[in-house]
Amino acid sequence: LGLYISDVLATLMGGHIDASSQVGKGSIFQLVLPYRPSETPVDQPLESVDRATVLSTKYRGRVLIAEDTPELQQLERRILESMGVDVVVASNGEEAIEQVRGQSFDLILMDMQMPVMDGIAATERLRAEGNLTPIVALTANVMQKHRDAFNQAGCSGFLSKPIDRHELGRFLSQYLSSNEKV
Repeated sequence: LGLYISDVLATLMGGHIDASSQVGKGSIFQLVLPYRPSETPVDQPLESVDRATVLSTKYRGRVLIAEDTPELQQLERRILESMGVDVVVASNGEEAIEQVRGQSFDLILMDMQMPVMDGIAATERLRAEGNLTPIVALTANVMQKHRDAFNQAGCSGFLSKPIDRHELGRFLSQYLSSNEKV
C-alpha cells in the first residue's frame, strides 16, 4: 500500500519512483519529487468547484462496468446507482465486448487487469470494430507508462482506484445527461 501511495503521489507531482532488490542484500526504494515553491497558503483549497454540488448531481444514462473483482463490482455499482446511473456489469474484457455488441452504453468504465481478456485488449478490439463509446480506464496502475498504454489503446480518459467520487462525477458530467440537483 505504501508503494502504491508513493507511486500515485510521484505521478501526480511530476516525480518518479524506483525500486531495486538483490537476493540476500535487501531492497532500495527511491521516491523523487521535484521541489516547486508555491504561493498557495496551506489552508486554501486548490479547487474552487463546489464538491457538494458535483456529488449531488443525478445523472441519466447507461454505464458498463468491466471489473473482475466481485466486491469492486458491487461497490462501483452502488456508487453509480446512487448517482442515478443504470449499470450493467461484465467480469472481463470478453464479456464487456459481448455486452457492447448487444446493447448501447453512454460510458464504459474498463478495469485494465482482468482474466480472459484485459481492458487494454478489450478497448483495442472495440475501437477496431468502430465502437466510439467513451471508455474510461479504471485502474490502480497510475504510472505514466500505464496511462500512455491506455491512451494508445483508445481510452477516452483515466480514473484511478480507489475511486474519487468527484473525479467520477467529472466523467459522468462529460458523457451523461444530468437531472436537477437534489
